[in-house]
Amino acid sequence: MTKYEENMFAEYREIKGLRNGNVISLSKREYARLKSTLDILEIGGYIIDLKIDGGHIYATDEIFEFFEENMKVELGDSSMARRPDYSDLANFKTPTQIRKENQENSIRDDIEKIEVAIDSDDESQMKRVHMTVDAKYSSYVPNWGHSMYAYFDKHGFNYEFLDKDSLVHNLVHMKASLEGYMCVFPGTKKRTTQSSGDGETTMQTMRTENVSSKRVFIVHGHDNEAKQETARTLEKAGYEAIILHEQPNLGNTIMEKLERCTDVDYAIVLYTECDLGRAKEAGVTEERYRARQNVVYEHGYLIGKLGREKVFALVKGDVETPGDISGVMYTPMDSAGAWKISLAKDMREAGLEIDMNKWV
Repeated sequence: MTKYEENMFAEYREIKGLRNGNVISLSKREYARLKSTLDILEIGGYIIDLKIDGGHIYATDEIFEFFEENMKVELGDSSMARRPDYSDLANFKTPTQIRKENQENSIRDDIEKIEVAIDSDDESQMKRVHMTVDAKYSSYVPNWGHSMYAYFDKHGFNYEFLDKDSLVHNLVHMKASLEGYMCVFPGTKKRTTQSSGDGETTMQTMRTENVSSKRVFIVHGHDNEAKQETARTLEKAGYEAIILHEQPNLGNTIMEKLERCTDVDYAIVLYTECDLGRAKEAGVTEERYRARQNVVYEHGYLIGKLGREKVFALVKGDVETPGDISGVMYTPMDSAGAWKISLAKDMREAGLEIDMNKWV
């Protein structure tokens, strides 16, 4: 275990020892000293609403159970945490690699079930497999149902109109869709051929883009009103608002969860008046409002992952913005709602489909 991990788990035990139900009472000095670990817990969604009020921090979720389960912390044990076995490095796989492999194996199993159902020539078996596969993948595979019989965008399949030949047709399409989905599996890499200048073919590794066009990730601090208004605006326009702490943990570490949930086409970062900060040589009167540390971190992370043109920064109130994220434009979140039009235009420039009638 690294020194950093030891310090983090020591601080975690101290935080747990201070709790009284869902309330953790800290002095201002304790809060400042333990703030980095508290921020880590909040980024991972283990603390849903972290705020300090008169020395009390309110953890509105059972953060300790979540943290201990997902980070595999064994408190009171000298090992403190379960460590991976690196004895066989040739066959060692990270949790992400194991999970991806399991997902791919599950898809291959379903492809095999489709093949068996088609070969059986049994209409009832084909219908069962059709319904099972549709229920499992309709929310994940882009354009699912397109070019299939008796499929309606808002209602799915109407099985009254599916005869045996239609079921075979649809199952063949489902098999092809799943095989294609395997090629662009979210978060994986694929290899493509490119012709070099001298006519030789070279191999280039490229990151797969998530083909969904309706998922927008929201980075936020403690301003719940700003978060909810942004989410409602997106949902009214037909987009799905992705908020980290609302997503399932799936046994992920904090970074794995962030990586998984940011497989999106666009992101919005909310800079709100959550913290106070100043240069150490400055006086208390020079303190200014700042966004949470996780907001600044995730802003930079998303610029690196999605590209600067697909990240929109909103500022509510008098908030000091980072000076080292060059070229970033910050849009005021005004009460009149002009920011919504700016956001819609920016999303359209980034290549997303926008109906301006839904933004006013």
